[in-house]
Amino acid sequence: MQLTQPADRHGFTIAIICALTIEADAIEELFDETYDRHGEIYSKQFRDPNSYVTGRIGRHNVVLCYMPGIGRGAAASVASSVRVSYTGVQTALVVGICGGVPNPSHNDKIYLGDVIISDSVIQFDFGRQYPGGFQRKMGVKDTLGRPNQEIRSLLQGLKARRARSDFQSKTSQYLQLPQQSGSHWQHPGSEDILFRASFTHKHRAEALSPVCLCFTGHREDDVCSEAVKTTCSKLACDENHIVRRRKVQDSSVSILIGTIASGDTVMKSGECRDRIAASGEENVLGFEMEGAGVWDNISCIVIKGVCDYADSHKNKDWQEYAAASGASATKAFLSIWVPISREDSPPRLNAPEIPRSPCFVGRATEMEELRSAFLSGGTFDRTLLLQGPPGIGKSALTVEYVERFRHKHKDIFWFDASSIPNLISSSSAIRKQINNKFPSTGSVGTVNADLFRRHTQEHQVAELWQAFAFIGSRRANY
Repeated sequence: MQLTQPADRHGFTIAIICALTIEADAIEELFDETYDRHGEIYSKQFRDPNSYVTGRIGRHNVVLCYMPGIGRGAAASVASSVRVSYTGVQTALVVGICGGVPNPSHNDKIYLGDVIISDSVIQFDFGRQYPGGFQRKMGVKDTLGRPNQEIRSLLQGLKARRARSDFQSKTSQYLQLPQQSGSHWQHPGSEDILFRASFTHKHRAEALSPVCLCFTGHREDDVCSEAVKTTCSKLACDENHIVRRRKVQDSSVSILIGTIASGDTVMKSGECRDRIAASGEENVLGFEMEGAGVWDNISCIVIKGVCDYADSHKNKDWQEYAAASGASATKAFLSIWVPISREDSPPRLNAPEIPRSPCFVGRATEMEELRSAFLSGGTFDRTLLLQGPPGIGKSALTVEYVERFRHKHKDIFWFDASSIPNLISSSSAIRKQINNKFPSTGSVGTVNADLFRRHTQEHQVAELWQAFAFIGSRRANY
């Protein structure tokens, strides 16, 4: 079935969230079609700070969200805002790069360029700091949980040998697409080297740096700021401490499904990495910084390519290739995911939540006039206009009325008229809700679409209300 471009923002059900530009660039390389860039067509809600690109990947309409920075806070803000503008979003895919656990507690091994897909997310830096060390909170109420049952079933199926093999083949096939468009997505060709977890990336020859934190302390993890920014080759990291070296000939991508650890801390310690991975029963596969923030707002899946081993020897050599691997696995995932149809669920109105004021007092006369106008009996329709300068409480009065008398009305709709595009989008959402509930009123969705667009653009308020009245009359017949 040919997927059509959504008429408005409510037609997008999947958000893809990226923290780094290279991550978002890799995803865009794999778009089958780009609809809109930065709100040129769909716009966004008032005060939504996010930057969006919308398009199609396979059978899915997706909205790509650019984060202003890394970390849990930025991710939570982006995820919260995307659901204000794109109210149909049900699932978020957090896509990009991460640090891998080279030898997870099960028998799998993880190499640079492999892809980790989360079936659960834990926040590894959430807990208590005691004199003897940090203790992560691991109770049921302290974990972030898992995706919905629909996605869990799909991920469980992908763990089967044949299914995972097919999925890996799809990922490797899609990886060729960005690589054909730019050499920076190609396999870096460098060796995949893993150092012993206890071997720290630091100055070893005192003659190279006579005044250095690396030598003033008495611990292996005393490291100066210069060493942190210096490559292993320049520091001459002792190759006798290499645990595993792989000269990669095969550029195929391996997929691993399991728990990913998320937090605001950049993991750059092999010993700490292995300690967290071995604690509990989660079998942590990798470390990243955005999943926990997104999960606070939307059920999410983390799909990330491994660009380093989350130790002090980490560098950026593999980042672009890993970003392309993660994006390719995302496209492969979307190619096999057929979400349960939600056609029976009416779209949510495209309007921000307006909270009821806890300090609302007075206005008894105005409240009684509203109650009398709408609840005085009879079968007639009535339209009231609350008019006045900004800040005098028009919205507060309206919200208070709705909260007090919600049980007296079958349906309550809120139009966002902050701009013409938002008004058109709100009107479209309401038409869809009515047509979903009363299918025989299908003409509302076609006749009034033209009315709304024509009359809002010409600012002919009287005729716009005629269009609303037309919908109301159809609603009244039922």
